[in-house]
Amino acid sequence: MLDKLLIRNYKILKNISMISLERVNLITGKNNVGKTSLLEVIGIYASQMNLIYLFDVLKSRKDIYLKKGSSDIDYKKSFLSFFSNRTTENLSDKKRVLIKTLKKGSIEAHLLFLKLVAFTEDESGVKSELLSDEKPVVQHKTGIKIGNDDQAVIYSKKEIEHILTTQKLHFDVNCRSIAAQNTIGGISKAAWDYIVESDKKNVLSETLKMLDENIAEVTFQPDNSLPEKGNIVLKLQNQQSLVSPESMGIGIVRVLNVFNGLFEAKNGFLLIDEFETGFHYAVLEKLWEIVFKLSKELNVQVFATTQSYDCIQAFGKIINGEDYLKQGKMIRLERHNDDIQETDINADELSIAIENNIDLR
Repeated sequence: MLDKLLIRNYKILKNISMISLERVNLITGKNNVGKTSLLEVIGIYASQMNLIYLFDVLKSRKDIYLKKGSSDIDYKKSFLSFFSNRTTENLSDKKRVLIKTLKKGSIEAHLLFLKLVAFTEDESGVKSELLSDEKPVVQHKTGIKIGNDDQAVIYSKKEIEHILTTQKLHFDVNCRSIAAQNTIGGISKAAWDYIVESDKKNVLSETLKMLDENIAEVTFQPDNSLPEKGNIVLKLQNQQSLVSPESMGIGIVRVLNVFNGLFEAKNGFLLIDEFETGFHYAVLEKLWEIVFKLSKELNVQVFATTQSYDCIQAFGKIINGEDYLKQGKMIRLERHNDDIQETDINADELSIAIENNIDLR
């Protein structure tokens, strides 16, 4: 579990330092202050700057650019999207995306960085980065340099394309994401078994009934062709046929995604964008209670974003309650001129703000 997170030059997040992170962390702030970007950074850390994950981030943001008059990807322009102001001035400067982390109970920080570089390559394939004080070389190439505490590797365009087409995404630390626009609900067979065996089926049913009182029963239909897969189906009162969660609205889908996401993120991270999406305010406190309970049982560190006052209020009640007292924290991102700054808001401060109707969105 992360205790500290330092971010430099990642998109709009030029200089962010978060300390004393908790098991459940709620990120708030107005539009375009970097809330979703912060979730991306957690995923990048979990993947150890995996090229496939980086490319997935670019695709999700529609930041894949093509070369003029061609169907070929312009990797330089595309990867510039990761940098503050979408520029590194020139390829041989020292500017880089930097992520520094410290785990709870550890005294050794971990460093990751991403940099666009100009380089030369000899006949044997050995690459040499052109440094800022070196004269330009006519035959230089453009590449991506990814490094950590121990090593750094320069990837050429050809190597990037080979990795993207032949390898699968791997996380060094387990990580799952729930996007704001996700409208497909499902639970894996393993997650369903956990829900049943840990006596969470009633909790799931009660939560779904808060969204639609016509739901009589929740059950699981295995996929005979894929034993590890299957679908949640719902039985409605006074109705014989079973219905899919998708037919019942996004709130039902989101509840299932949260349950499944927590299980799939065991011993890792769960990233939830726009936590409040699809939920009536009356459901939010119950859902936060589930998140706190299951994240502790499954050893998951949660990072969620919101713009909802009701969501913040429900979160505040949980972290000031007896069961999960001060086990979560809120982090507010705010714009100050051209910089984004973070403000930590602990349980006591959040309680005071809620009592005095102070808007912390």
